[in-house]
Amino acid sequence: MLMEADKHNVHTRCRGDSMKRKRTYRIAAAVMLLLAVSGCSLFGSQADGLILFGTREQTEKAVKAIQANLVDNQAYTVKTYKTNKEGAVGIIVDKSTAKKWAAAGLLQRIEHQKSAPLSSLPELPADGGILFAESPSPSQTVSNYSLPVRYEGNVVIGETRGCVHQIVILDDAAWDGLEAEERTIAVLKSKKDPKHELSKIIRDVQQAQLFTFPK
Repeated sequence: MLMEADKHNVHTRCRGDSMKRKRTYRIAAAVMLLLAVSGCSLFGSQADGLILFGTREQTEKAVKAIQANLVDNQAYTVKTYKTNKEGAVGIIVDKSTAKKWAAAGLLQRIEHQKSAPLSSLPELPADGGILFAESPSPSQTVSNYSLPVRYEGNVVIGETRGCVHQIVILDDAAWDGLEAEERTIAVLKSKKDPKHELSKIIRDVQQAQLFTFPK
């Protein structure tokens, strides 16, 4: 049987261990937050760009607020749909825009928890589009219309699945004729570390993420 002094020592050690664990968790959380905001990873390079998602008015306002610190900015119109995952947005992109994204290294394939730019854009099927997502799906429902798609892997805009959850690419004519809600994706290249710009505009748009342009 433990004496009172022994009980007190055990209780003190347990409380001390608990406090140490809490401090460790807080430090780990702070490090992860710092990495996320700064655009750095443990093994990657620092971000030099931003990808914004929102209405045309929202993205234009955000770009104007940080215009002086930008090297370049490009805006693209996309159409949106609701995915099967609650709260997740999918976008529909015309082939011409998708080619520009691939050439700029914006479209990146995720494999083994790492991302790398697509070497080229897959050919589109004659009767539908292609789907970039975490998992395959034979079709996507857009404005109550079932759109046939061919799955082409886990590809995202940027290095992570941030602004959008899924990407469907259609032929330009098919995209033009599709009725769906439109949004704007703005791709910005910054003169310096863009984390400061991100903090200024994060509340002005619907989604925003840091990005490292391929060298």
